[in-house]
Amino acid sequence: MDLLQNVLDTLEAKQIPAAIAFPKRKMPRLTESTIMLCPTERRIFSFCHGNLLGLSGTQEVYSLACTEAVVCDIYSPYLSGGYQCDILASTVFNCLCELSGVNASITRTQTYYDPDTDCFRCKILVESDGWVQK
Repeated sequence: MDLLQNVLDTLEAKQIPAAIAFPKRKMPRLTESTIMLCPTERRIFSFCHGNLLGLSGTQEVYSLACTEAVVCDIYSPYLSGGYQCDILASTVFNCLCELSGVNASITRTQTYYDPDTDCFRCKILVESDGWVQK
């Protein structure tokens, strides 16, 4: 279960350029709209032996129920206006609704002006639950 790679692959398939964010670096001044993907922590909320899930075999199999999330930060330069950010956010949101093989919930924030980056911004949060076998 690698939600970040799944989101990146889905956007690339639709020819929407995105990059993995490095939150500790300062954002360079943008000249065009940009999508930065930021993975959040993976959280394990259940643990069970594989036999309880109907997984049989000679090996010990353990399964972890976990959730992970990816934040898609959409930036649009101030001179491009908030409308450009809204258009890109709608395109990305619709694209992410087509994530394959993922049980995901998708939430989009309203576009707002961020004075720290001098950009209009919108965030899309993709959260997914699944089982990981160990």
